[in-house]
Amino acid sequence: MATLAKLISIGIIAISFLLGSLAFYWISSLDRKEKKAKLEEVVSFLINFTIFIWIGKIIVNLSDFIKDPLAILAYPSDSSSFYMAVLLSEFYVYFRMSKNVLQLSDFLRVLFQVILTASFVFEFIYFVQDRNEYSLSNMIFSALLLGIYYVAEKRTDFQLFTIILFSWMIGAVILITTQPYLSFFGYLLSLQFIVVFFFVNLGVLIFNRLKR
Repeated sequence: MATLAKLISIGIIAISFLLGSLAFYWISSLDRKEKKAKLEEVVSFLINFTIFIWIGKIIVNLSDFIKDPLAILAYPSDSSSFYMAVLLSEFYVYFRMSKNVLQLSDFLRVLFQVILTASFVFEFIYFVQDRNEYSLSNMIFSALLLGIYYVAEKRTDFQLFTIILFSWMIGAVILITTQPYLSFFGYLLSLQFIVVFFFVNLGVLIFNRLKR
C-alpha cells in the first residue's frame, strides 16, 4: 500500500507540473519558439531537482546507503532530502549563470508561473481526494501568490521577484504558525527552512541588483 501511495503521489506531481507547463504555454504572449525554449529550460531544472532529491537522500543516509544501497533507494524521500535538493539546485543555477548559459530573470519568470500553477493543481487534487483542510489553505495560498505574480508581472525583475519572495515568506510563516504543518508537494517545511530560504534568496536578488 505504501508503494502504491507513493506512486500515486508521484503521478499527481507529474500531472500538476504538466498542467502548470501547459498553462504557461497557453497564457504566455511569447512566440511559440521562445515559449518552447523557456519551458525546456524549466523542465531540465525540474529533472535535475528530482535527481538532486535522490542525491540528497543518499547524502543524508550515507552510512545506511553504504551498508544497503537498495534499501535506502527504496525509502521515500523526506524533508532533509528536499532541503538538500534546494541547496544543490541553487548551486546548479549559479553555475549555469556563471557560464552565461542561463538568463536568471527570464528563467525565474517562467519557473514561478509553472511552480505556482502546479502547486495549486497539486493541492486541489488532494483537497478533492481527501477533503484535507490544509490542502485547501495551501491551495488558496498558491492561488494568491499566482494572482500577485500576474498583478506585478509588468514591474521590473527585481521588484517582481522581491514582491513574490516577501509574499511567499509572509504567507508561509502565517500558515506554519496557524496550522500543524506546512507542506510543499508533500514535503514538510520547517520555519527554519523558510527563514533561511528567504534571506539567502533575498541576498541573491540584492547582489544581482548591485552587480548591474
